Parts: sequence; structure tokens; C-alpha cells
Amino acid sequence: MKIFPRLGTTTSSVKISPSNCTESVISESETSDGKLSSDSPIDAKGDIYGGVSPQSFNRGHVQESFINKVTYKDGLSAEERSPDSEEERVMQAKRLSQRNTASRAFVSQDGVHLSDIYTPYLPFNLRRSLAEGNSTLPHLTEVDGAVMILDISGFTKLGEQLKSDFGEREGSAMLAETIDSILSMVTDEVYANGGDVIKFAGDALICLFCGREIFLPNHLQETYQDNIPVLERAEIDAKQCAVSLLRKVENSETNFTMHGGLFSGPTKLIQLGDDEAEESGSASYLIGGEPLHRAGVLLEESKKGEVKFGEAGELLTSETVFDDTDVVAPAVKVPSLIVPSFGISFCSSLTHYRVAVQSSSSMMDLLNSNDIRKVTVMFVSLPEFSAMASSHELWSEENLTKFNEVFKNLTKCIVKYGGACRDFLFEDKGCTFIALFGALQRGERDELAAVSAALAIQASLKGKFSLIQTQIGVSTGEVFCGICGPKTRSDCIVMGSEVNMAARLMSKAKPGTTLVSTNIHRATEECVEFLDKIKVRVKGKEGYLSAYEPVSVMSNSGKHFANVVDGEEREMLAGREAELEQASQFFKRESGGFIALSGHAGIGKTSLERQMTNQAGARSLLFTSASALEVRVVFLYFLKYI
Repeated sequence: MKIFPRLGTTTSSVKISPSNCTESVISESETSDGKLSSDSPIDAKGDIYGGVSPQSFNRGHVQESFINKVTYKDGLSAEERSPDSEEERVMQAKRLSQRNTASRAFVSQDGVHLSDIYTPYLPFNLRRSLAEGNSTLPHLTEVDGAVMILDISGFTKLGEQLKSDFGEREGSAMLAETIDSILSMVTDEVYANGGDVIKFAGDALICLFCGREIFLPNHLQETYQDNIPVLERAEIDAKQCAVSLLRKVENSETNFTMHGGLFSGPTKLIQLGDDEAEESGSASYLIGGEPLHRAGVLLEESKKGEVKFGEAGELLTSETVFDDTDVVAPAVKVPSLIVPSFGISFCSSLTHYRVAVQSSSSMMDLLNSNDIRKVTVMFVSLPEFSAMASSHELWSEENLTKFNEVFKNLTKCIVKYGGACRDFLFEDKGCTFIALFGALQRGERDELAAVSAALAIQASLKGKFSLIQTQIGVSTGEVFCGICGPKTRSDCIVMGSEVNMAARLMSKAKPGTTLVSTNIHRATEECVEFLDKIKVRVKGKEGYLSAYEPVSVMSNSGKHFANVVDGEEREMLAGREAELEQASQFFKRESGGFIALSGHAGIGKTSLERQMTNQAGARSLLFTSASALEVRVVFLYFLKYI
């Protein structure tokens, strides 16, 4: 076996852009573009807007947006109104001084904010909240808005067809390009109509429309006048968006279909997590309230090519025509915000990993392409909290604190067993937590780790929080995994039949139990004790499918179980002391780089890789593996900026 440590930012094979990062504080007198002169009003960067000053925002920078079409309470148009008054300057300064923390960002030597790399992976409402200094978790606010859930069908069938026609490699590449194209089109349309994509839930999107003034700087919000109430404007925007998307999908000359549900009313915006942690995946942003619940019900009732809305379940189709065209506003352009580095905690670890590696563009095709890969998927349902999705009264401070502690507990369980937290959300299925094993790095024991984590979650929630209704579903197989969406709003998407299978097994599990698929059972039956096989009928599958309920992991299952059950890698590698010492010295350096382990199958690269991973620590190491012909090469990426 050969071990090749590459130190610094540049090697013969790869360049890692973020490796020379230092942490910087953007104070009131400093921006990423340079210094703010004392005789200038605090510009948009001081007012959380990056790259767009109040002057340019009003005077043509956003030429196609609705901004230049509105009037303000003082009767002046955006073109006539000057943002340079002493009153506005004082107001801006006051807002800035009230921030509980300075806006921090990781910057490279050329002064580029690395937080900008991750900003598109956060909903705009969250970006604004963080930029305004709302960093204490948990955090809860309420807005009047319209929630729209859109479901896109056809990806699985298309993937099977493309692989059949063009082969595994080319078919997968074509599927990835198509998924990205469709989701980008939908996302662009949502934001053009004043909406915000809160969640990419596989092949579904959860969107929130809460008035177009959220895209305005604070000082312009106070004088913005639309002449239409916020809730009415939100519903108009959402309906306009729905009809436009139904038309585009219908005219796309593809076999994709779309349906959805739309409902408006008071909506909760929830930020969960540990405000002292900045690890990716340690925080979550979600919405709740009756509009989300009712939109989910309408989604289930709608047919292909329909979006149902309102109390009566009225229909929107591609043929819907709006009577009053005056209420349809021009397209919105999303402004840039300076988001604190704390925002990285709201990115899933999968997204963080993929985006960080994407910075090393010379390795992009090999290590970060959207692809089909084997992943173990876990869905966790929390029925005790599902009622909070549709209730106003249940959002007490006590319930919110408990909700936050449950989320942190779930996250710790998943990380302990080597998994990645994908999402935490309220949806049509209730309150759901999603985790992945093998998405960052395919391991030899992902299925066993997932089952062990599921049992640990059940025991922990029962013991610590008296939650006895938890349902868990676990499945494994090939799924699509990759970054999709436009620059406005992107996410790392995981979708496929095995994702759906895990969700359906979750819904079929009895309260307080876990159901796993046949593939999981086959991979773990020597290490896990299961009850007798049961037959379940799931949506989208003909007949009955086999499912298994794990009850315990066998204590005498050998070293593989011993390593997994404690969530730590224990095995020592005989004869590899020199490689481990070399890696240990490498990880002590201030600069980043990567290690390549090269050798034929069976000589211990995977075990050595795991041991090195433990040496580096999860906060500093982003890693993956790749194969080249019969020689497997393992790459470990070390980015010393967290």
C-alpha cells in the first residue's frame, strides 16, 4: 500500500480552494469589498445586504423586479425616493448596533466570503433571520403566508428508461442533468413570484410566500406599500406561480407531471439546534402551522396537473386564467445577503461536504458529480410532535424547548453511528427526521450502523423524553445523490425508490418500533435479532412486501458489531503504525490538503481510512473514496478552517 500525503493547497492532482482560510469578523466599519467611509450612509452590506446598496436597489440595479413599480407612503416612487436622509442613516445605524453578534464569515486570502458558497443552500427567510442577528436557538417567529407543496412525478421511471437506453454511466449522467434542470426551473419560478423554497423534500418542494417586502432592505420595508394586504398578496403570488409551473411542466415535452396543495394563514418559522455549535447538520430550519398541514391534505387530494387551494379545495390548472391582471406583479430578483458563518450549521453535512469538495474544481468530475450510489436511508416519524404542525396553541416555550432537545438527541445518535442528518421537517406525513448512511462515504457496515442507530433512537426517545410512538423505517439501495437547483437556491438532493421505501416502511411500523427492508435484513441478519417476517402493502408496489422488525443487536457479533455499537472505531491495525503516525503529523498542520491511499483490494485501506478519520476529527475532515480500475484509491480531504 502506498500513502501519499499532499500538504498545502496545491498538488499535482488537486487544488483545494478553501485550504488557506482564516476567520474574519466583518465589523461595522469593514465589508468584504473594503472599508466603509465615515461620511457614507451605512450601505446594504451594513444593512445585511451584500453587493446591492440601497441606492442601486432603488435606482435600477434590479431593473426587472417589482421594486421600481411600487410607491411608498410618502407618495414618492422608488426612482424619486432618496435613501440618503439623516433619519434613514440613524435608523440603519440603530439596527446595526442592536445585533447581538457581529457578522462573521470565513474568508480566503483574496477576501471572498466562503459563507457565500453556502448561502444558496439556505432558504431566503433563514438567510435574512441569521443576517439580522437571530442566532439564539431555538428561535420561533410567525408570519402571514401561503404554503404550497409541489410534488413532481416521473424521475424514477425516467431513470430506469435512461439506464436501459444508454447504459449505467451515461444514463445516470443524463438523469442527473434532467433532475437539476427540472428542479432549477421550479425553483426559479417560485422566487420570481416572491416565494421561498423552504425544503427540497426529494421530488417535492415545500414553498412559502409571505409578501414581497421580505426581499427589501429593512429601511425600505418600513415605507413599502403594495396596496394589497400581505396575506392576499402571498396567496396571489402562490397561485400565479402554481399556474405558471403547471403550464411549463405540461409544455416541457417530458413525461413529468406535477400536482400540489396550497393554503394560507399564520405560519410558524422554526430554527432548531445548538447555538454554541457550528458543525454542519447541527441545526435545522422548518415551518409549521395549519397552512402546512392543510396544504399537505390538499396535495393528497389533488390529481396530476392540479394544484388545489383554499377551504373549498378549488382547482388551479394550466388553463386557469386570472381575471384581474393588475394584481399580478413583475418578477422578483433575490438580493444577496451577508450571512454569518453560524449559517453553516443549517446545511446538512452531506451538502457541506459536497460543496466544500466542489471548491476543488480539478477533482469535480471524479469526486463530486451527481450520480447514482448505494445509500442506506432512515425515516423517523415523531407522532407526538405531528400535532404541532397544525396547531397554534401547542407552540409554547416548553414544547419548543423539548422539540429542540429531541432534534439535538436525534442528531447525536445519527452522528455517533457514522450517519449524516439529511433533514428534519413537518410534511404531509407529520413530523419527520431523515438520515443517511453511506452518502458521504460508502462503508462496509452502513446497514448495521443504521439498524443500531434506529434501536438507539427508540431507546433514547423513550428514556429521555417519554416518546413511545416513534416509528422508524430503514431501507438501502441505489438512489440519486447530487446538488441541484439554481444559484438562487440549491440543495443536495437524495431521491429514488429506496428513499420512498424507507418512508413507507416508517408509516407501516407500529408505534415504538422499526421496520427494515429485505435488503437491510439480508445485510445484517448475522448481527441483528429480528422478529418473524411480516407482510406489508405499500403505495407504488404491487402485492405485499416483506419487512422485518429488529429488536436488538447481538452482543456476540464479533468485532464489527463492537466497533459499531459504541459509535467509535476501535480496531487497531497491525503493521500500519508508520502510516498512522504519518497521518497524525499531517493533521497537525495548519494548512489543508489531502491523503491518497492506493492499493489493491483486501489489504486494509478501508480500515486504515477509518482510523485516520478518527485521528483527524469530524470537524476538520471531509472525505470520500473513489475507484480506478482494479486499484481502489481512497482520498481523505483535510480542510483546516472549521
